[in-house]
Amino acid sequence: MLLPALEQAGIRLLSMDDVTPDERAALDAYFETEVFPVLTPLAVDPGHPFPYISNLSISLAVELRDPARGG
Repeated sequence: MLLPALEQAGIRLLSMDDVTPDERAALDAYFETEVFPVLTPLAVDPGHPFPYISNLSISLAVELRDPARGG
């Protein structure tokens, strides 16, 4: 349901195979200059308390698993 709604708003998710080399270079440059400098990684595990997350910021949660350990 989310993807069709995004498509109606003019937002499409593409794989890297769907972009041209020039578009890839522009995406890489944008990430390096605009996104990467403001990333703040936070760890949440038994050794770290849950971090403060401001409601005035954009946050992305990512869960990493180790398939070798059955996670």
